[in-house]
Amino acid sequence: MNNTLELVKVSLRESLDFRQMKKEKSKTIAFGVFILLMGALFIFLSFVYNLLFATMYKDFNLSLIYSTIIMIGLGSMLILTTSVPLVKGMFIGKDYDILASMPLTKREIIASKIITFYLTELLFSAIIIIPNIIINVILWKDFTFIPIGLTILFLLPAFPVALSCLIGTIIALFAEKSRFGNIITTLLYAVFFIVIMGMTLFTEIDTESDINSMISLTNMFKILNPTSYLLEGAYTSSFLWFWLYCLINIALLIGIITFLALSYENIHDLINSSKSNIKYERKKLENNSQFKSLLSIELKRLFNSRLYFLNSCIGGILVVLMSILLGVSIGKEMEMIKTELGDLIHLVSIISMFILGMATPASCSINMEGNCFWITKTLPIDYKVYAKSKIATSVIVLGACSLVSSIILVAFIQPTIIQALGIIILPLLYVVIVS
Repeated sequence: MNNTLELVKVSLRESLDFRQMKKEKSKTIAFGVFILLMGALFIFLSFVYNLLFATMYKDFNLSLIYSTIIMIGLGSMLILTTSVPLVKGMFIGKDYDILASMPLTKREIIASKIITFYLTELLFSAIIIIPNIIINVILWKDFTFIPIGLTILFLLPAFPVALSCLIGTIIALFAEKSRFGNIITTLLYAVFFIVIMGMTLFTEIDTESDINSMISLTNMFKILNPTSYLLEGAYTSSFLWFWLYCLINIALLIGIITFLALSYENIHDLINSSKSNIKYERKKLENNSQFKSLLSIELKRLFNSRLYFLNSCIGGILVVLMSILLGVSIGKEMEMIKTELGDLIHLVSIISMFILGMATPASCSINMEGNCFWITKTLPIDYKVYAKSKIATSVIVLGACSLVSSIILVAFIQPTIIQALGIIILPLLYVVIVS
């Protein structure tokens, strides 16, 4: 246990390197101010949402635990979306081999990594649950909720951290084997986020009765963290359910640590030994025209760097997600929307154009070259051809995303032929112009 705590301490000390912060005071101050402002914003929003849900349940004389369940669901969704991308780093990081050569057990090494994740996610838990405790105590005058709320604060990340470890492991196993692992990882994360958002956006709520509607809302958020079912039982039947809630969350943490400790080496070896070692063959430029060669280089660079891919294609990814969410959410009310909007329905493409314009591969490519742009100017290549290759890359990538988004919208909206052409063609023309 002492070794695990020592590893956690070292990991946290690395993350908060005060000596490095002192060397770069200006950057540290700017970053610190940004973090404080973001923290203040999150705390303010947390108080607003806690007060909103607490007063709603108070008006219907429902238990205070229902507003807490809502916050647990929101906190679990936030923790899942932030921790899943971090889990893959456990398997592809190079520190495990160094730690494994020390007199440490696998369980101590894995436990330190997961506990570090857990402590980080406790910040989100505190921002969400502390306002909930304050508001619940004020509205219900139940001071016994203070120790219960603090216990929930410390146990809230248990289920989402355990689930994110499993999801992150699966994504790592699939993505790291492929030559296009960066693209697969991004797509898998996108699917994961769609599932998470879909669980909260597309669950039907019964509006026939106000109380039933509130209970349905609570049931929707229970799905995001099933252990909250036990908290409801603690307030509606027996308090023994609360102790069971504590035991299950602790067991989840111990279980995921034990599972990863037993299987870590196999997963680590499987991921790192089966990485694609295929390298792109260098072809002579004279075999292709300058434009084709430059276009090929641009596309390869785009699909081989995850950071570059995300910065360049975030607009394309979001526009596809938007079309799915928008199509599903308004699909059932489409007849009413068609009646009210009529010929203006094709203006839905304006939303697509706005999102597509967030970032383009062409602009990101030029910005990435930065101070080294003078090297490009010295190459024996016509700069117009060079610029055309970047524009073509942008049109190919964003054009494909725009086309997929438009097809999805047309499938859900089912417009007339003229409206469908507007939904498809207008974003494509915008892609060409903005590139």
